[in-house]
Amino acid sequence: MDMGTGQTDRIAAAIAALPYRAPSAGFKGRVLAAIAAQAAARERLGWALKGLAALTVSWAGLLGLAAAGPLYRFAADYAPLALEPGGVPQLMKLLGARAALLAVKLSAAVSLARELGAAALASLPPAHEIVIAALISAAVIRMATVRRTAAQRI
Repeated sequence: MDMGTGQTDRIAAAIAALPYRAPSAGFKGRVLAAIAAQAAARERLGWALKGLAALTVSWAGLLGLAAAGPLYRFAADYAPLALEPGGVPQLMKLLGARAALLAVKLSAAVSLARELGAAALASLPPAHEIVIAALISAAVIRMATVRRTAAQRI
Protein backbone atom coordinates (compact mmCIF):
# COMPACT_ATOMS: atom_id res chain seq x y z
CA MET A 1 0.00 0.00 0.00
CA ASP A 2 1.63 3.18 -1.19
CA MET A 3 0.69 6.33 0.64
CA GLY A 4 1.49 9.61 -0.98
CA THR A 5 2.83 12.65 0.75
CA GLY A 6 -0.60 14.19 0.82
CA GLN A 7 -1.99 11.26 2.78
CA THR A 8 0.99 11.26 5.19
CA ASP A 9 0.62 15.00 5.77
CA ARG A 10 -3.08 14.61 6.58
CA ILE A 11 -2.30 11.81 9.07
CA ALA A 12 0.43 13.90 10.71
CA ALA A 13 -1.95 16.86 10.94
CA ALA A 14 -4.67 14.66 12.47
CA ILE A 15 -2.22 13.31 15.05
CA ALA A 16 -1.04 16.84 15.86
CA ALA A 17 -4.66 17.92 16.35
CA LEU A 18 -5.38 15.23 18.93
CA PRO A 19 -6.12 16.70 22.37
CA TYR A 20 -4.01 15.89 25.47
CA ARG A 21 -0.93 14.99 23.51
CA ALA A 22 1.18 16.82 26.06
CA PRO A 23 0.53 17.32 29.77
CA SER A 24 -1.52 20.33 30.72
CA ALA A 25 0.08 23.51 32.00
CA GLY A 26 1.22 23.19 35.60
CA PHE A 27 1.20 19.38 35.55
CA LYS A 28 4.78 19.10 36.78
CA GLY A 29 4.10 21.56 39.59
CA ARG A 30 1.01 19.64 40.73
CA VAL A 31 2.92 16.34 40.72
CA LEU A 32 5.78 17.81 42.76
CA ALA A 33 3.30 19.42 45.19
CA ALA A 34 1.57 16.05 45.66
CA ILE A 35 4.92 14.36 46.32
CA ALA A 36 5.86 17.07 48.84
CA ALA A 37 2.48 16.73 50.57
CA GLN A 38 2.94 12.97 50.82
CA ALA A 39 6.42 13.41 52.31
CA ALA A 40 5.04 15.92 54.81
CA ALA A 41 2.26 13.51 55.77
CA ARG A 42 4.81 10.74 56.33
CA GLU A 43 6.88 13.09 58.50
CA ARG A 44 3.81 14.02 60.59
CA LEU A 45 2.98 10.33 60.97
CA GLY A 46 6.55 9.67 62.11
CA TRP A 47 6.29 12.40 64.75
CA ALA A 48 2.92 11.06 65.89
CA LEU A 49 4.33 7.53 66.21
CA LYS A 50 7.32 8.83 68.17
CA GLY A 51 4.97 10.68 70.51
CA LEU A 52 2.84 7.58 70.93
CA ALA A 53 5.93 5.50 71.66
CA ALA A 54 7.08 8.04 74.28
CA LEU A 55 3.62 8.00 75.87
CA THR A 56 3.61 4.19 75.91
CA VAL A 57 7.06 4.06 77.49
CA SER A 58 6.09 6.59 80.13
CA TRP A 59 2.93 4.67 81.01
CA ALA A 60 4.91 1.41 81.16
CA GLY A 61 7.42 3.09 83.48
CA LEU A 62 4.61 4.40 85.68
CA LEU A 63 3.02 0.94 85.77
CA GLY A 64 6.38 -0.61 86.67
CA LEU A 65 6.85 1.95 89.40
CA ALA A 66 3.36 1.26 90.76
CA ALA A 67 3.94 -2.51 90.61
CA ALA A 68 7.32 -2.32 92.36
CA GLY A 69 5.76 -1.96 95.81
CA PRO A 70 3.46 -5.00 95.61
CA LEU A 71 6.22 -7.07 93.99
CA TYR A 72 8.65 -6.09 96.74
CA ARG A 73 6.08 -7.02 99.41
CA PHE A 74 5.40 -10.30 97.58
CA ALA A 75 9.11 -11.15 97.55
CA ALA A 76 9.48 -10.06 101.17
CA ASP A 77 6.60 -12.32 102.21
CA TYR A 78 7.68 -15.44 100.34
CA ALA A 79 11.50 -15.26 100.34
CA PRO A 80 11.84 -16.30 104.02
CA LEU A 81 9.58 -19.29 103.37
CA ALA A 82 11.78 -20.41 100.47
CA LEU A 83 14.95 -20.12 102.57
CA GLU A 84 13.76 -22.57 105.25
CA PRO A 85 14.61 -26.28 104.89
CA GLY A 86 11.88 -27.88 102.81
CA GLY A 87 10.44 -24.44 102.16
CA VAL A 88 10.54 -24.53 98.37
CA PRO A 89 7.89 -27.29 98.07
CA GLN A 90 5.75 -25.44 100.63
CA LEU A 91 6.20 -22.23 98.68
CA MET A 92 5.16 -23.98 95.45
CA LYS A 93 2.03 -25.36 97.15
CA LEU A 94 1.17 -21.95 98.54
CA LEU A 95 1.70 -20.24 95.18
CA GLY A 96 -0.37 -22.94 93.49
CA ALA A 97 -3.21 -22.37 95.95
CA ARG A 98 -3.01 -18.60 95.39
CA ALA A 99 -3.04 -19.15 91.60
CA ALA A 100 -6.13 -21.38 91.93
CA LEU A 101 -7.83 -18.71 94.04
CA LEU A 102 -6.95 -16.10 91.44
CA ALA A 103 -8.35 -18.33 88.69
CA VAL A 104 -11.62 -18.70 90.58
CA LYS A 105 -11.83 -14.94 91.13
CA LEU A 106 -11.09 -14.31 87.45
CA SER A 107 -13.77 -16.82 86.45
CA ALA A 108 -16.28 -15.09 88.70
CA ALA A 109 -15.33 -11.70 87.25
CA VAL A 110 -15.78 -12.98 83.68
CA SER A 111 -19.13 -14.49 84.64
CA LEU A 112 -20.26 -11.20 86.18
CA ALA A 113 -19.10 -9.27 83.11
CA ARG A 114 -20.98 -11.70 80.87
CA GLU A 115 -24.16 -11.31 82.92
CA LEU A 116 -23.85 -7.52 82.90
CA GLY A 117 -23.24 -7.57 79.16
CA ALA A 118 -26.25 -9.82 78.61
CA ALA A 119 -28.41 -7.47 80.65
CA ALA A 120 -27.14 -4.45 78.71
CA LEU A 121 -27.64 -6.15 75.35
CA ALA A 122 -31.08 -7.56 76.16
CA SER A 123 -32.85 -4.62 74.53
CA LEU A 124 -30.86 -4.83 71.27
CA PRO A 125 -32.17 -6.64 68.20
CA PRO A 126 -30.58 -10.04 67.55
CA ALA A 127 -28.72 -8.77 64.48
CA HIS A 128 -26.88 -6.21 66.59
CA GLU A 129 -25.97 -8.84 69.16
CA ILE A 130 -24.56 -11.09 66.42
CA VAL A 131 -22.48 -8.26 64.99
CA ILE A 132 -21.13 -7.27 68.43
CA ALA A 133 -20.30 -10.89 69.24
CA ALA A 134 -18.54 -11.30 65.89
CA LEU A 135 -16.49 -8.14 66.45
CA ILE A 136 -15.49 -9.19 69.96
CA SER A 137 -14.58 -12.68 68.73
CA ALA A 138 -12.52 -11.27 65.86
CA ALA A 139 -10.70 -8.94 68.26
CA VAL A 140 -9.89 -11.77 70.66
CA ILE A 141 -8.71 -14.04 67.83
CA ARG A 142 -6.54 -11.25 66.40
CA MET A 143 -4.97 -10.52 69.78
CA ALA A 144 -4.27 -14.19 70.35
CA THR A 145 -2.83 -15.00 66.94
CA VAL A 146 -0.90 -11.94 65.80
CA ARG A 147 2.85 -12.33 66.02
CA ARG A 148 4.79 -9.08 65.93
CA THR A 149 8.47 -8.39 66.00
CA ALA A 150 9.93 -6.15 68.67
CA ALA A 151 10.30 -3.34 66.15
CA GLN A 152 6.57 -3.48 65.34
CA ARG A 153 5.59 -3.32 69.02
CA ILE A 154 7.41 -0.04 69.61
